[in-house]
Amino acid sequence: MDMIGSRLLFEGYGVSRRMRPYHAALLGHDALLVLDEAHLVPPFEALVRQVVSGAATYGPKDTTLPRAPLQALSLSATGRGAVAAPFQLDGADLAHPVVAQRLHARKELRILHDSVTRNSLAAELAKLAWLRFQDSRRSGRIIVFCNSRAVAGATRVEIEKLASKVPHTVELLVGERRAHERQRVEAWLKLHGFVADSDHAEAIGPAFLIATAAGEVGVDLDADHMVCDLVAWERMVQRLGRTNRRGKGAAIVDVLLVAIDKPDAPTEYERRVAACAEVLRCLPALPEGGLDGSPGALSALAAQARADTELASLLLRATTPAPLRPVLTRALVDAWSLTSLHQHPGRPEIGPWLRGWEEQEPQTQVIWRHFLPWRTEDATPRATEVGVFFDAAEPQQIETLEAPVWAVLDTLRKRANAIVTDSPGEKRLPAVIILSSAGELEGSLTLEQLVRFRPDDGPRRMADRTLLVAARLGGLSEDGLLDAGCKDAPATLDGEAGLAADRLLILRHQIGEPPPVVAAGGWTRAHGWTSRHTAEGEPAEEVVVYVADAGSVEPALARHLQRLDDHTAAAERHARTIAARLGLPEGLTEMLAAATRQHDNGKRREHWQSAFGAPTDGRPYAKTTARWVNQALLGGYRHEFGSLADAEVDTGLQALPADLRELALHLITAHHGLGRPLITALDPEAPPSVLRARAGEVALRFAALQRQWGPWGLAWWEALLRAVDAWASRENDGEQL
Repeated sequence: MDMIGSRLLFEGYGVSRRMRPYHAALLGHDALLVLDEAHLVPPFEALVRQVVSGAATYGPKDTTLPRAPLQALSLSATGRGAVAAPFQLDGADLAHPVVAQRLHARKELRILHDSVTRNSLAAELAKLAWLRFQDSRRSGRIIVFCNSRAVAGATRVEIEKLASKVPHTVELLVGERRAHERQRVEAWLKLHGFVADSDHAEAIGPAFLIATAAGEVGVDLDADHMVCDLVAWERMVQRLGRTNRRGKGAAIVDVLLVAIDKPDAPTEYERRVAACAEVLRCLPALPEGGLDGSPGALSALAAQARADTELASLLLRATTPAPLRPVLTRALVDAWSLTSLHQHPGRPEIGPWLRGWEEQEPQTQVIWRHFLPWRTEDATPRATEVGVFFDAAEPQQIETLEAPVWAVLDTLRKRANAIVTDSPGEKRLPAVIILSSAGELEGSLTLEQLVRFRPDDGPRRMADRTLLVAARLGGLSEDGLLDAGCKDAPATLDGEAGLAADRLLILRHQIGEPPPVVAAGGWTRAHGWTSRHTAEGEPAEEVVVYVADAGSVEPALARHLQRLDDHTAAAERHARTIAARLGLPEGLTEMLAAATRQHDNGKRREHWQSAFGAPTDGRPYAKTTARWVNQALLGGYRHEFGSLADAEVDTGLQALPADLRELALHLITAHHGLGRPLITALDPEAPPSVLRARAGEVALRFAALQRQWGPWGLAWWEALLRAVDAWASRENDGEQL
């Protein structure tokens, strides 16, 4: 949800500013968004509905886009009643044998005593789980749900004690884990039969899966039996779906009620859980004992509540209320869409629009790296160096852990304190670099500063940020969980066996020595950061980022040379093909073709050709086979800005109607994500006064076209030209699309 929602709102988490318009375009226009488990994210569902129904607010003003706007479909097993006539199973569906088997899957629900205290909960859950395995004659796949990670961890310890004398296996499924380690958990789930329809070997003994809310949704889990504490109604429905999922067995579900600490003054959560217990007791009794927890029984109960106001009120009290949320306005979307503007006072953090104003622990993302762009002799890292380095070696999902700020800070401070205590001379070494959601430097901490960091400042300085942590701190267990007792460096993206070694390598290189062998193996040098200087101030060592795809460094770097005229001709051909497939009218087709013919003309500048290593014979080239770009020679020049100057006097483009001519000029400027509304005003072929005026026109043109086409509509046009350009580039590299 965070990934899709942030991209829809032009604020894509983990996406560079130049790529954000394209993600927004492909999500916000001509797309169908299917939102599963919609009842769990009512603020996000409301946001999407606003976008879908807001054509008058967010759509074109005086013209019509050639494709449909965003559409949405919500899926939910426990909807909150927002849809008057939901699409659901009918009589023929219910009569189908597979549907009937799953709807009436036997799940004997047993609600146990409420004398269990919070301190004894883990031990009681473990006892029930072990008892359930001993009673099972079929197999031993037991899932244990816990409302907190602390209880889950303690339950794991207790089960290990009980099962110590027999072959067994135990796994923990929690949300606060890196994607790298989650892949191992996924393999474990399949191996031991916890993924529905997967094969598993019964001879290995009992298999226990202990899960928090991370196991309630998003995973097709299936177990023979379940043990759990009691939570809100909508979560209990999800949990019940994770046992005997296909209806081929007979599951027992033990639900433990925890005693209320202060019966005279229960908390809101305790009242909600108590109401859920009352709702569960309304389920039909089974002849053999227990209550019917099958999907059919749950559906029948929900249907009964629609005609029974008392039951409906009870269900409402047992369900987590939807958090309050802010209203989406056109002014906000316009502010977020200014993606080439790094700061804007009217551009708030988008979290409340995705999740509402909910009371939850502030979260942060943590990444461990061996190489941080921060020299030990510098008190702080340099913002420009940090930005460029992480543009080339951007954080990857596989290395990212998301966890509460307090837990991250507590772990890192303990690790820093241990290092400083053992080695006081290292206290000024770099420890943490703090990046904003846009990937820009916001702060840094040495080991000493980390030890002294005030925990109360954590939410303000670290929430919704990315923390780049020096790998030598440790703090991550082999399971990918925060652990202050782990002092070893975890597996990293830039380690000996990098987590993304097939597409990204980060290596140290002593300047003056031959480059690493990898440089000759098809890899492209994306960036080199000077990590150490000689006493005379000369570069002595660098950290080099290599990528497998040269186009990810710079679209003009390719496997094969391509002359500019050939690239432009190919791009125009593909533009007309795409226009025909989209059914664009003739005027819009000619506009797109005209913009395509002019989009790369700024590459004709001699300094651009030299900076990209183009051969001296046959210039100008659109694609070169250079392994890096001479940024010093380029001097900040953007070929899109040069293309704009040539396009403004092109006779073919001038023949277009005024409104389409303006759209074509904007697409030329913005086809690499700039001009929204700013672009660097540099061009060796014009004086500064002309360049400033032209850049001002770029900003005014963007504002006018955004009013005309709407935020997502204008971004869609930009994505169209980028697709045409990419198609021509991939074709030049021999790829069939």
